[in-house]
Amino acid sequence: QQHLGMPRYMPGQEHGARQSLENALKLDEKFADADDARAALTILGSAAGGDDAKSVAMLEAHVAKRPDPVAFNRLGAIYERRGDFAKASVAYEAALKSSPNNIPATLGLIRNHQQSKEPTKALELAKALRKQAPPDPDVAMAPGGWAGQMNASGRGGGFLQGHVQTEDRP
Repeated sequence: QQHLGMPRYMPGQEHGARQSLENALKLDEKFADADDARAALTILGSAAGGDDAKSVAMLEAHVAKRPDPVAFNRLGAIYERRGDFAKASVAYEAALKSSPNNIPATLGLIRNHQQSKEPTKALELAKALRKQAPPDPDVAMAPGGWAGQMNASGRGGGFLQGHVQTEDRP
């Protein structure tokens, strides 16, 4: 189970990672990477929507010890909610540095570029992400969510429509 947990954890697949890591610890609390599994479960157990000073301090202390993409994603989301897009970008980019296929981090950067009025960067990231993870519904919806703000709904809407048409083929 541990062997399934961390490969799911690193790219931000939180639900599957949590299940696998919990099962691994139930089977054997003292396996070789049990401490890593516990640390990952601690991060997964932290409130994703919380942004109190204690949560931020815990996450920042954790990533100072080791690059943890889920912790970076959580920090990015907190900074984003606070309107600190520069810090959010740094956190999401750190998540991608430690886990290049991290879909939540890329989606966070897309939102961040959108909020920072950088639609070209957002579109470039969305295109690259769509090639990386085409069947992911969050990836498919990203361009449609900000197409109107780009004042070019044909670009975002067409991007989304092309994805749906491709996925519907047998």
